[in-house]
Amino acid sequence: MNDKKIRINLNIQGKSYPLIIDPSEEAFYRKAGNMVEEMTNKYRSTFNASGMKTTKLEEIDYYAMVALSFAFENVKLEDKNDTKPFSDKLSELTHELEDCFKKDTEE
Repeated sequence: MNDKKIRINLNIQGKSYPLIIDPSEEAFYRKAGNMVEEMTNKYRSTFNASGMKTTKLEEIDYYAMVALSFAFENVKLEDKNDTKPFSDKLSELTHELEDCFKKDTEE
């Protein structure tokens, strides 16, 4: 197993974030960093263009909205990938089949 780590710097909104990661994950981190950058810019331009002059948003507000968006998508994916109902049904059907086979062998 390769335990070597690499050091990368991700730039998000003009700030550099040094990370020590597995080399196999570098592309994922870079893509994620780009997604955060793009989404932050999207929220900034959306709220600045909407005329929300009464509510002054701070940088942390944009990052909170980005975090919420990613968390929301993650929750949706978890729910979509929930296989418990299928596993439960499969188990139920397996028991029914086993019961049928037992009855057939007993006769």
